Amino acid sequence: MWFLFFLGASMQGIFLGLTLSFGRNNYRNATLFLGILLILFSLNLLENVGIWTTYLAELPHLMNTTQGFIFLFGPLFYFYMKLKFDTEFRFSGFSVFHLLPFLIYEWQMLDFYSMPGYQKSYILLNATGDSSFWGYVNQSAIASHLLIYSFASYRVVWKLSKSTIAKTLVILFFSYSVFVCVYLILVNLPIFRPIHDYIISLMVTLIIYTIGFLAVKRPYFFDTLLSLRKSNKKYSKSTLDAERVLEYFGLIDDLMVRDKPYLNGDLRIRDVASKLEVSTNIISQVINEQAGLSFLEYVNRYRVLESKKLLENGEGSKYTMLGIALSSGFNNRTSFYTFFKKYTGQTPVEYKKTISTNL
Repeated sequence: MWFLFFLGASMQGIFLGLTLSFGRNNYRNATLFLGILLILFSLNLLENVGIWTTYLAELPHLMNTTQGFIFLFGPLFYFYMKLKFDTEFRFSGFSVFHLLPFLIYEWQMLDFYSMPGYQKSYILLNATGDSSFWGYVNQSAIASHLLIYSFASYRVVWKLSKSTIAKTLVILFFSYSVFVCVYLILVNLPIFRPIHDYIISLMVTLIIYTIGFLAVKRPYFFDTLLSLRKSNKKYSKSTLDAERVLEYFGLIDDLMVRDKPYLNGDLRIRDVASKLEVSTNIISQVINEQAGLSFLEYVNRYRVLESKKLLENGEGSKYTMLGIALSSGFNNRTSFYTFFKKYTGQTPVEYKKTISTNL
């Protein structure tokens, strides 16, 4: 059961990673890093399945080929968050130093890689924990490496983004790092059991399926055309095509109808952008192109519709016009009257009289 479960997760992770890596977008560097991370996660999970089942003994030269990937997980995740949310981030010569732990690990493994196949198979079938000094050093390096990059990614997201999806991903990666640390402690204790191997793989599987779920449920988060990078370009130079504009105008309309954020008199464009996890520039462009309105005009149109409902269902007799205005999301009577007449051709009082006459 475990074999089939993790095998399926690794296959889906590879597929999802390839989809994110080579998906159509104009700024795909960020999702490329996330896609590569998922592929490496999945390949490592696949090797672990081969170790648990001892099937890898039939292909001994594949042993330990993915174990060093753990020193790439942190940098890949960190660079994904930096590219997605830090508009000033650029790669430099110093960036290659993030690969140093991985390269050192691979250098240490050269002796193992050069072993004949039968020796590798013997090691797999008679494996015991590495209790040497360098074994402990290696385990400490893995734990420290993951925690450092988890914290660095946390700083990027909490400082530069309000995205709940990004925060969820950071929490998942941090949880994975903690589980690795716990595993590295357990493996050196008498209470360690083979089933503890599954703990890490379950966390990897959770990350794969969570990203897969979010990619289906909230695809715009992974579409770097709609990243939170602020743009000074005019709409004529926008990377959004007509299909995307229609899609996200539908999302904005759905938000207005479902959650009624316009009832908040202090609603700002950045609040809607944060809810939908796109840039304010995107919100402004979509509303302008589809509704022919500014953000304020668009929101006030919903407020006028809300005030009309209140007047039509009898609420107008319970409240003053100021009360109707405030209940609809307007901050004052003047703006209420101005926008109500703009969209209906009547003042609220005239509209109320018209309703009474018709009744």
